[in-house]
Amino acid sequence: DGDGSFQINIQELALIDELNLNIKILVMDNNKLGIVSQFQNITFGDDPTTGNFRNPDFVEIAKAYKIDAYYMESFDKEIVTQWINSKKASLLHVKIKYDAPLSPMLLGGQKLNEMWKYE
Repeated sequence: DGDGSFQINIQELALIDELNLNIKILVMDNNKLGIVSQFQNITFGDDPTTGNFRNPDFVEIAKAYKIDAYYMESFDKEIVTQWINSKKASLLHVKIKYDAPLSPMLLGGQKLNEMWKYE
């Protein structure tokens, strides 16, 4: 999930805890609304509304819901292994490049099997 869309659904962490679900959550954080930015760039050639957001500490939020949580700025096999092998729900907050392209992307009017793939 991206950082922006994760914040829209962050309350679902409570349900994960309540139902004791063993799911893995990956939050890709580029400090902006990546899909919105990319869509604006494709459509208008600019992304004036996506900004540079300061996100909350997703690890601390997950821990508040009793969910194991990890943070990674560059690949760390040990952290990924701990995240995957956790016996309960776990979240991995990963920083990605501010301008990292996001693919695939569903453009307006497209069917799921027609997703745009970054070139």
